[in-house]
Amino acid sequence: MKKRNPVAKHAQLFTVAKVEANKKHRAKKGYQKHKKAYRQAA
Repeated sequence: MKKRNPVAKHAQLFTVAKVEANKKHRAKKGYQKHKKAYRQAA
């Protein structure tokens, strides 16, 4: 009996194209990846 390749068998489930966000466009709208986690005392 021939051995099967489990990686190739399930590869189609995980190999999916992804639409990446345009970082320059999002930055113009005000998006920041890292916001300050601390607040200054008033």
